[in-house]
Amino acid sequence: VAGLILGVLSMLSTEGKRQPVRSLAQLNGLAFHPVYRIIPELRQPFRGVGKAPAESYETLLVNFRRSDKRPYRIGVVGIAKDSGASTTALNLALAAERHGHSSVVVEADQRHPIRRIAFRQGAQSTGDLTKVSEHVTLVSPDGLNTAEVPAEVQKLERDLTIFDFEPTTISAEYAFAASNLDEIIVLVRASRVASVDFLRAQQALADSGCPLVTVVLARTSDLEVLPDAVEAREAPKALLH
Repeated sequence: VAGLILGVLSMLSTEGKRQPVRSLAQLNGLAFHPVYRIIPELRQPFRGVGKAPAESYETLLVNFRRSDKRPYRIGVVGIAKDSGASTTALNLALAAERHGHSSVVVEADQRHPIRRIAFRQGAQSTGDLTKVSEHVTLVSPDGLNTAEVPAEVQKLERDLTIFDFEPTTISAEYAFAASNLDEIIVLVRASRVASVDFLRAQQALADSGCPLVTVVLARTSDLEVLPDAVEAREAPKALLH
């Protein structure tokens, strides 16, 4: 009985410290501004270079498509590992390509996840540049300084530039670059991200002077979708709140 009581108390203590973000309503309560997007997180969210990304990724380009500013610069960052930032960055570029726009993806994540995906898709690499598709170029420079947009990136910019950052719990690089961007998309994976980590990232972006922050809640419940059923099922639209 004593062990059971201690176990329950330990569980409650651990839960109280973590306070994971589980729902969009909870996220809205934590956010400085209303959270207005939600996307599903699928087991195979990247369908391939030659296939259209899920419609939910298309909706994340709404601010880019409304803006007359070119190049438009978007940063994508997850609060924790495996939030889907690299997948989202690549899907954004491919979605923009389908609307006739050229994109440059800057891989600030030192693990180079996008480059690995691109190579599996048959992409060709020349030095730091990788041609993902006809209108999508991946730049993976070593020792990238994102406090200002590098000259090598500026030479490649046309319509859309996407920065794929390391998670906020690993690196603060996203905050240093925020003032040079037009928008940052912050990915919060449900039940995997602690409230305190989200609040810290949010405050860092507010202090950096980032003009626009879009918060996306990725729902882990959709991880149970079978790989062979991803393409057959219609991706749900993003919910606007």
